[in-house]
Amino acid sequence: MLPVSMVGRAGELAELDRAWSTVVGGGRRSPAVAVITGGAGVGKSLLVAAALDGFTPRPEVMLSGAARVHSPAPYDWLAAVLSGRDTSRLDLPADALAWLAQQPTAPRERYAPGTLLRLAVRTVRVLVGAGPAVLVVEDLHALDPASLNLVGELATAAGLPALLVVATRPAAHAVAPELAGRTLARLCGVRGAVRQHLGPLRPAEVAEVLTQVYAGRPPGARLVHGIWQRTGGNPYALTELLAAHAGQDPETLLDPPAPAGQVGQVGQDRQRCRVTR
Repeated sequence: MLPVSMVGRAGELAELDRAWSTVVGGGRRSPAVAVITGGAGVGKSLLVAAALDGFTPRPEVMLSGAARVHSPAPYDWLAAVLSGRDTSRLDLPADALAWLAQQPTAPRERYAPGTLLRLAVRTVRVLVGAGPAVLVVEDLHALDPASLNLVGELATAAGLPALLVVATRPAAHAVAPELAGRTLARLCGVRGAVRQHLGPLRPAEVAEVLTQVYAGRPPGARLVHGIWQRTGGNPYALTELLAAHAGQDPETLLDPPAPAGQVGQVGQDRQRCRVTR
């Protein structure tokens, strides 16, 4: 992976580390909460991954989930958490687990929504155990209403020894905008909640990335400004641009985009670059 994601994010990493320390230290009545917002490609998921990688001590339990790619379904987040896990030893009703895990064998008769929500919270409690745990909610904006309700409940679940980390685009981009907005307000209202908004990289940070990629060749101001304008400072766009020009002179980063007929070849070349790195 090109060293783009964590440039300019040191403060955010330190803040997430402090939030984790409040969980490890004990004494909290409910989970610690961190909400990371930002547009597509700004590095929300990469920030979360880098934070998890640096946590000391390591989490005893890590539960992570996201929405289905195409069509959100009830309790997508928890279904993703349960995917591949042996749930036979969980002290929970098997038919309720089948619903929460979105199993094809789930019975036709379902629980009342309130009852199912309480069982979903109980399922997370059982999985977390004595903790300390990290609960990661990827792309909250894409989650179904049942998952949003569950995330809100987990944020205030008394005695749950966990750090709840939520990454999301603004609520206006959500599948259920109003409910997502209420959920985010609930999360941010938790005492001591960490709220971070990731924006694009500044020109100086783009220069830092280029210095890392092209070791020993500090970029000139014209090159930095041109790349910053071309990518809008978006870390994902910058990574893609660097990958497409891997092994070439830095000045080629300012070359006009390839014609439409050559896009496929550029993609193939990019894939080969990724495989060989």
